[in-house]
Amino acid sequence: MTWSVDIWPSLQQIPERFEPLFADAGDSSLFAGKDWWALLEKHGFPDKQTTAYVAIERDNKPIMVCPLRHPALGEPGAWRSLSNYYSHSYAPLLAKGEAPEKLQRAFCELGKAVLSKGSPYPSLCLDPIWNQGNWAAPALRGLKAAGFATSWTEVDETWSINVIDMQPAQYYQQLPGKLRNTIERKTQQAEARGPINLELALDSSHALELVPLFEQVYAASWKQEEPDPSFISEFANLCAERDALRIGILLLDDEPIAAQLWVTEHDDTAILYKLAHDGAYDSLSPGTLLTWHMIEALLTTDSLHHLNFGRGHEGYKRHWIPSRQSLYRLQAFRLTSPKGLAAYGTTKWRQMFR
Repeated sequence: MTWSVDIWPSLQQIPERFEPLFADAGDSSLFAGKDWWALLEKHGFPDKQTTAYVAIERDNKPIMVCPLRHPALGEPGAWRSLSNYYSHSYAPLLAKGEAPEKLQRAFCELGKAVLSKGSPYPSLCLDPIWNQGNWAAPALRGLKAAGFATSWTEVDETWSINVIDMQPAQYYQQLPGKLRNTIERKTQQAEARGPINLELALDSSHALELVPLFEQVYAASWKQEEPDPSFISEFANLCAERDALRIGILLLDDEPIAAQLWVTEHDDTAILYKLAHDGAYDSLSPGTLLTWHMIEALLTTDSLHHLNFGRGHEGYKRHWIPSRQSLYRLQAFRLTSPKGLAAYGTTKWRQMFR
């Protein structure tokens, strides 16, 4: 049994025989297909991180592709997953049906390829990992078998609720009384200020037409400017190609004051991906009002099983969604490197004092 590892700097250079892994991953998630990795390559890292697709084969059969990134050679840093604040979750691309022992060996080969003596970076960091799937445990065992210290740490969270067969009125009634009161009170206050209109685009062709309004609200909000301003429009196009784009705009006197971009996954999960509102209208809680109207419309129109409020620790999420799930970070360290040893010590220290 012969294992081989190649590291390709871009998607275009990966041999065609690995295409089934990308196709299968893309079928399972918008955030795992080839178009997603291409979007991150192009717009995800304005600090010019270098991409590296670690492709692993056994007897010339593709087993895994692990999309990674690293700083420019000579710069300090680590091997990191090709992920950032835009990523809903991260997972390597795996061949279907491989036994855990084979995945363990694949990660052992990965570790030896990127962390062994001679590698410019003595540590590896993969995140955010959600719903461990079938690969996290074999990954930890494989990296340990290769001789590297490992760490498994909670790093973020996401909030999700099962809404199978749930009607909007049922969902509304299970919200905390204080939140329902806020929705009703702020609706009355907003209507007293002027006519309230909603643009709720629940099909992708209509949603694409609303992207400029979304960007207008985003620019007027408290949110930091996107590192690459073209990311949102490119991401919206990617979602629309899968009919996964949903956008809502709340208007007061025909002026857009709140905007949300949702993504549907697996045809049964709606993810609140991006939101913003004009700070000049904070007293009306426009984001809260739009959230309710978007959920009401999604539950009415899409055959949903889950609502998900995306990544992050924002306190408002627990009022809308009762169930919290952890997101994790997997790390590996070459302890024979002073930098690797220091990074491992820092990680363990942080775990002790969380």
